[in-house]
Amino acid sequence: MELIIQNIRDWFIAKKEYFEVFAEADTRIEGWFKAELIVLLNRLLQENVIEKFKREAKIDTPTGRKQIDFIISLKGEPHLCDSKHSA
Repeated sequence: MELIIQNIRDWFIAKKEYFEVFAEADTRIEGWFKAELIVLLNRLLQENVIEKFKREAKIDTPTGRKQIDFIISLKGEPHLCDSKHSA
């Protein structure tokens, strides 16, 4: 899992200017952020870093069904990834 986190970190550090411009313009970027993650996860899939990923997946929880942004499979184990922000 650490390898995935490092890849995500490196991917977005290269886009630091985007974050600065979006922040200056007070713009919501969740759609852009998810699209960037899809591109990155597709690349990691092609490079065999991850086994598969599923976006906008539904999972069962004790409080009911929830939707999360991604399930990323690595070494046969699913990892849940959800991007949330707070105002």
